[in-house]
Formats: sequence, structure tokens, C-alpha cells
Amino acid sequence: MVTLKPRSSFSDPFESFPLRSSDDQFACFALPSRIPFQETPDYPLAGLRIVIKDNIHLQGIRTSVGNRAFYNTYPPCDTSADCIRKLLDLGVVVCGKTKLNSFGNWEEPTEYVDYQAPWNPRRDGYQSPGGSSSGSASAIAAYDWLDIAIGTDTWGSVTRPALWCGCFGLRPSQGAVSGSGVVPYVTPGVLARDLDKCRDFATKWLDLDAFTPPKLFSSIIWPTDFWSIIEPDQAQLAKGFAEVLQTELNVSLEELSFKHLWNDSPPSEANCMSLSAFINPATASLAYDVYHHCDDFRAKELGKTISKEERDEGFRNIDTYTNHGTVLQSPVLAVPIAEIPYHSRITEKEERMPFAVAIMGTPGSDLALLDTARNGLKRAGLPTAVETGKRIWK
Repeated sequence: MVTLKPRSSFSDPFESFPLRSSDDQFACFALPSRIPFQETPDYPLAGLRIVIKDNIHLQGIRTSVGNRAFYNTYPPCDTSADCIRKLLDLGVVVCGKTKLNSFGNWEEPTEYVDYQAPWNPRRDGYQSPGGSSSGSASAIAAYDWLDIAIGTDTWGSVTRPALWCGCFGLRPSQGAVSGSGVVPYVTPGVLARDLDKCRDFATKWLDLDAFTPPKLFSSIIWPTDFWSIIEPDQAQLAKGFAEVLQTELNVSLEELSFKHLWNDSPPSEANCMSLSAFINPATASLAYDVYHHCDDFRAKELGKTISKEERDEGFRNIDTYTNHGTVLQSPVLAVPIAEIPYHSRITEKEERMPFAVAIMGTPGSDLALLDTARNGLKRAGLPTAVETGKRIWK
């Protein structure tokens, strides 16, 4: 985590400010007062406090990407990422940068090597914060003074930590936020405690003009493939919220199996292969490049059995899968809807963990998705904001 020296004006450069607690165990933030900041038409987000994931460049500050070698190799950034410059122009106050999985990779945060994983304040205090935007989600779940946390998402790196840390997490439509100045390949996203504040922030941050105005949602799709491995009572919680949204929108609720849909109308390149048989080797084939470029990886023989032809076929299969229409570049929103009791081996008593669902809209429907979630929560009698600390609701 990098803490920043408060700036006296919007034009001041950023400087790191390594404050420590009195016992030198923890980094501390130096927070500017909100009093000098007043929202105006030119600065509609004046004084809004944010933190940003440390794979997003900030002028004058080194980027670590969760890796000490990367941090020590590259100098401080000459310019801030486009998505952060836009926020600075709107008046936000950047308070610091947050931890992430090394290079944003798919790993448990507790398996970090270069930096200790951030603590998840929820439950018994010893649960995973999820990744890879683990620091951003932990921060928004822990600090009352923080308004918004910026993360990034490739394969659920905003929505997954939002689930584990019991907060709202928006992965915007692909292209709604510039990725220039962000270590690729990711989409910047939002983590927040208050859904109304999240919507107001998204309204000012996202660029949705390039998208065709979204139509009203005409149905809700319930993906049956994903729920077969989930505890039945948890699946019923999620299904219950889907039914609430169905009532709120006055639309149909349709069950859909992607496996069956693929079997019924596969692309010709699949050669009658099932979805899993077609796509699983494509993921494994990515090891080819690593095997032939990294000595340590090669020593472990993880890619030894994969040929160049299998590697090329894997990439072709990925292109086919993408072009077949199931990768939608759509917004996804994580929404906490319940707390689930469990027995903690740490505290040796019952604790409660957040339970969230992820809802997806059509490309460009980000604001409508936020509105739908808010209205659905109100209809269900659930709060549209969560608290900091152990429990999401007091």
C-alpha cells in the first residue's frame, strides 16, 4: 500500500508519504480535510476520497503491480492513467494506492510472495479478501473515511473481492473506461459501500456515449450451469433475488444452460465437441509460450507436453469462442444480499459472512443495471448501503 502526501491544490504533484503507526506495524493515511472542497459544475466530485489499485499509473509515483522487482525496475510514472486524470479533473482526492495479486494473476491473496496480503475486515478477520483487487475491496470495507475504491477486472477481479469483502463492485462495459495508463489487460472498475454513491460516481466517470442506448431489460437469464456446485440454500437466496428483480422489471425469468445451448448450436469449428472439451485445452495451451520463454517454468515441465500446433489451435479456439457471441463485453455488478452464518475455527463461535450475487446487463447498460439493483434491494427490504467492519449491516 502506498500512502500519499495531501496536496494543497489540484495542480500539485503527487508524493508518497510513508507515515507509520506509533508501534510501526501499519502504514497510516494523511487525509486532507473535506472543508476546503465544494462541489461545483467544474468539480462535481470535489473532495471525494478514493484509493486506486497499484496497477494503475499515478504521476510521480512508482507502480508495483504487486511485484517488488517491477517496482524497483521502473521509475516514477511521468503521467497518470487516463481514467485517473479524468477523476482528478472532476475534483477527487487520491489518498493512496492499494495492494493486488502479483501482476493481477489468479492466485489467493494469502499466497502473495512480495507483499503481505491485505486483511479482510469481515467475519472473523482471517478470511481471504479475494483478488486481484484485494486491497481496494478491503479498504472500502474497512475505512469510513473512504468513499470509493478503484480496482481493475479481467476475470472477476472486481466482483470476486466485492463478494468476499461484502461491498458493491462494478465492472463497467468494455470500453466505458479508458485502459490507457493501466498495466494491461484489464478494465478499471468501482468498489463502493453505497449503491447510490456508486451510481453517481459511475455517471460522471463512465463514457457510455459510444454505446447504442440500451433497451429496457426484457428478461432475466438464470444460468443453470453455475449453480449445480453451490449449496442449495445459497442458490435459493440468489434465485430469490432474481425473482425480486423479475417482479421489479415485470419481465420473464428464463433458465438457460450454456452447455446445452452450445450443444444445440455450436460453431462449425467445434467439430461436434462439447463446450468443456473445446475450451479447456485452449487454456492449457497458453503454457506453451511460458514453457519456451522461462527456464524455471520449463524446469517444472508444466508446458513440456504441449506442442506448437496445440498452442496455435488453442488460440484459434479462444477466438472462435469469443466470436461465437458468449463474451459480451457487458457490465457486471456484485450486490450483497445476505449474511450467511458459519462456525469460525478462529473465534470458535458463529460468525457471519457476506453473500452477494453478480448481475450482468447488456453493453452500455451500466447505469440501468445500477438502478435495477437499487430498486430490487428496496423491493426486497434490503439496505442499499453496507457498513464498515465485521458485519455488512448493523
